[in-house]
Amino acid sequence: FQNFDNSNLCSLLIETFLEKKRLEEITISKLVVTSNTHHSGVSSTSDLIFKMLHNAQNKITIVGYWVYDFPQFFEVLQKIQVENKRPITIEFYFDNAKKWKKVILKNWPIGFAPKIYGINNKQDKENKIKRLHAKMIIIDDKECLITSANLTKNAMDVNIEAGIWTIDKKIVTDSINVLKQFVSEGTLKKI
Repeated sequence: FQNFDNSNLCSLLIETFLEKKRLEEITISKLVVTSNTHHSGVSSTSDLIFKMLHNAQNKITIVGYWVYDFPQFFEVLQKIQVENKRPITIEFYFDNAKKWKKVILKNWPIGFAPKIYGINNKQDKENKIKRLHAKMIIIDDKECLITSANLTKNAMDVNIEAGIWTIDKKIVTDSINVLKQFVSEGTLKKI
């Protein structure tokens, strides 16, 4: 700082302050809940999920345990698939993927079938993997919701559920890489 005069130091200080302020205004992560009461500064699980789906441009990745009584979720996915100018890659990772495949594909637009992955029971001969119990939605490999909520009407409207939405690059990338590793190791396989 020896070569800076007072005006340069003042300009540097102002620029640093403004950059810090700008970075503080960017929301990197936020709490997401399902609850029958409103919580200030907290997003609704259902509202956020549908907002994320509508923002998708290239890819939607859905990881879950349970799919039940939530037809509007699949209707929105199907509508997005048909109305988008270019095809969106949709991947599902479910515990009992064979069981949910019929639910997922019911009324799905022809030519847009999603990729569906499930636990590879043939590889898990010692029965070490009990369940795929994670719940995540990843959009365009840029944003991720990690939540306790299953894809059910109760989880969206009745239960008390909590999760975190983030655009933190490390968390999003790590989430994607964990799924890729499970597939490459054969823990999860395409159904």
